[in-house]
Amino acid sequence: MKMRSAVVCAAFLVFLFLGSAWGQLVVQIGDKKTEFTEETLAKMPQAKATIKDHDGKDMEYTGVSLFDVLVKAGAATGEKLRGKELAAYFIAEANDGYRVVFTLAEIDPSLGNHSVVLGYRMNGAALPETQAPLRLIFVGDGKQARSIRMLKFIRMVKVE
Repeated sequence: MKMRSAVVCAAFLVFLFLGSAWGQLVVQIGDKKTEFTEETLAKMPQAKATIKDHDGKDMEYTGVSLFDVLVKAGAATGEKLRGKELAAYFIAEANDGYRVVFTLAEIDPSLGNHSVVLGYRMNGAALPETQAPLRLIFVGDGKQARSIRMLKFIRMVKVE
């Protein structure tokens, strides 16, 4: 009986440590870190983006608007996005260390209106391991260099 309890306890601790297989996205604005899980994102308004893969085939991603995620994490938007708030940028980082930079002004509908989707499904199925947990997709970019796979962290940096 002790062995069974130990196994159940160990399995529970592994579950707590690892969470779901999907993982999470952490968004840091100032000292505040906000975690987004697959369940959290599924409850938000959904967005779609279609981009071409390396073979030229259209790939449709379903997810959420990056703008909506940043608003939920506390980013200044609309009338509040002025002055010092415009002197900030975001660094998005993937599991493999790949990083891209963007500004909030690029994606705020009142300013740049550049559509960016955090995709967590591709062609109706879960993302493959090589792209999971999220793919950051800058819709309309000529090259997909900023559409990074395996997104795990977004951090705001204020320019002094």
